[in-house]
Amino acid sequence: MFAQKAEFVKGKNYKGFIFPKEHPIRGFPPESGRYAPSAEDIVRAEKILKDSISTDYVTGNQQQYKTQLINNK
Repeated sequence: MFAQKAEFVKGKNYKGFIFPKEHPIRGFPPESGRYAPSAEDIVRAEKILKDSISTDYVTGNQQQYKTQLINNK
């Protein structure tokens, strides 16, 4: 085995870890072609997500996942 070092990433509205692509997941060995984002990839993805959150497409699709509150009278 070799040392696995996770990288901590933190932005204005997010934080987490980036694990190396060689890191085993739930005991399974790494697969060929596994992708591990860089810190820059995370920053770009978070910006895309933030910029798209209030678009008509996202707002419209959120309606289908809203559920009626249960009235327990």
